[in-house]
Order: sequence, then structure tokens, then C-alpha cells
Amino acid sequence: MKRRGLVTAAVGVVALAAVATGLVGVAVLLGSGGRTVEIPSDESPPATPGADTQAAFAQTRVFFGHQSVGADIIGGLSAVYTGTSTSPDLVESRTAQPGTGGVFQHAAVGANGDPSGKITDFAALLNGGIGDDVDVALMKLCYIDFTSSTDPRALFEEYATTMDALERAYPDVTFLYTTAPLTVDPGWAQKATSTFKVWLGRTTSNTPENLVRGQYNDLIRERYGSTGRLYDIAALESRLDDGYHAGKEYEGATYMVMNPDLASDGAHLNERGARLLAEGLVRLVAALPRDT
Repeated sequence: MKRRGLVTAAVGVVALAAVATGLVGVAVLLGSGGRTVEIPSDESPPATPGADTQAAFAQTRVFFGHQSVGADIIGGLSAVYTGTSTSPDLVESRTAQPGTGGVFQHAAVGANGDPSGKITDFAALLNGGIGDDVDVALMKLCYIDFTSSTDPRALFEEYATTMDALERAYPDVTFLYTTAPLTVDPGWAQKATSTFKVWLGRTTSNTPENLVRGQYNDLIRERYGSTGRLYDIAALESRLDDGYHAGKEYEGATYMVMNPDLASDGAHLNERGARLLAEGLVRLVAALPRDT
């Protein structure tokens, strides 16, 4: 993976910021090590969805299982459609919705910190009637579902096995696949003061959690990247204005981290980030093959 190095903050700068904000955890934060890098992107900058794309999305019956970052994305959907002539019907519900017109149905699945429970709950909702009612379905895990002790391959296998079973059970539903959201890295956080202050106090381990997320996301991309149905949340969250992705090197591994300019608190999306992620979902759903 090609990358270009950036200047990493000096110890004194980080320590001074910690004193100024009254937060602790600097030694642990600095102990995460690594070098801040920019990872080039092979993709063109994402385009703002046009009227036809917006209409195609609004006419589709979608179910989205999520937690808090998903709620940010839904807020971004509202922003995308503000002032337009077409708008998706946004409905929060865990039961199938009546009718045949377009609807963007969403619901919280499982509990944060329990990725297996989220996967199980998503399958239960599909099997409970939603799978017979929608055109498109997807779920996302959250940044908080990954720790230094997470086994990314075991979690990926559980996710893939469940998605395979759902696809067999509901051949008329188009299932989308998602990468896991990221968080802002301490080195990148200095580019945005508010996120830097919040994340200085975060307890980190010797193995950066974004590295574990990146290992999981690489497995997702390897399996689903060529399907045309991958909603690459991590790639969108890490994208920089110059066409690169915010990244980090750690013990020979290179992985993406969240662009602080898209974050509200170091992990959740601000208005700009929410709209960017929402536009990505609109484009993906609108581009899916449709029955004629």
C-alpha cells in the first residue's frame, strides 16, 4: 500500500495540550506509536447525487440496521434531500412497513460493544417479516464494537456466514455490505482542536483499535469489494480533500483512520461527514440493478 509520511506532533506539544485541557492519558496515547501517513485513493472524488439519483434512492424500500453513527448518516440523508422535490420516507421501526412505495426504514440493532449480538438481531428482524418487505437491506457495526482483543477474522466469518444465510433466505432482497467506522487518531486529531481535546483522554492499548478495524475492513473488501454492493464507510470517513486517506503506520501495518474534519467528537460524524456518508449510500443504492 503506497503512502506518504506526515510530520507527527512532538511530545512536548501533546503534553502541553493535555495540561491546557486538564486531561490525562498522555503516556498511553503516545505509547500507541506509529507514524501518521496519507494513503492514496484510486477512486475519483465522490460526486454529489443528481436529481435522478436522488429519485431512484427515494423510490427504493431499504432497511438499515445501525447504532449511533448510523443515526448520523440518517441525519445526513435529511440534509441531502432538503429543498428537493423528492424525499425518502424515513421511518424508524423494527417491524415491516405496509405499502409498496419507497421507504428508508431503520432501527437500532443489538447493543454497542456486542457485535455478535448486532449481527444476530439484524438477522432476526429480517426473519421477523422485514425480509419479505424490502428491496435492499444492510447493517453496520460501530467503532465501539472493536477493541484490541477483537478477533477480526472470527467476527468477519460470523458476519459473512449470516449474510450468506440471509441471501439464500431472501433472494429478492439486495444485501449491501459495510466496513466498520473509524475514529480519529491522536496524530490527526491535532488538525481539529475539538476532537483533539476529547480524544486526549481516551484510554488506548498497545494495539490501536483502528488497526483492528482496518484488519476487519480489509477482509470485508477482499470478500465484497467486487460485488458493486460495498458501502465502504471507512474509506469515506478517512477521505481527505486532496484525494488521499488519513492513515497510520504501526509495526509494519498501514491502516485508515478518521479524517478529523468529518468528526464531531473524534468518532461520530459532524454535519459535513454525515452528508458525505449519506451521499455515498444514496449513490450506491441508486446504482443497483432494478427490475424492469
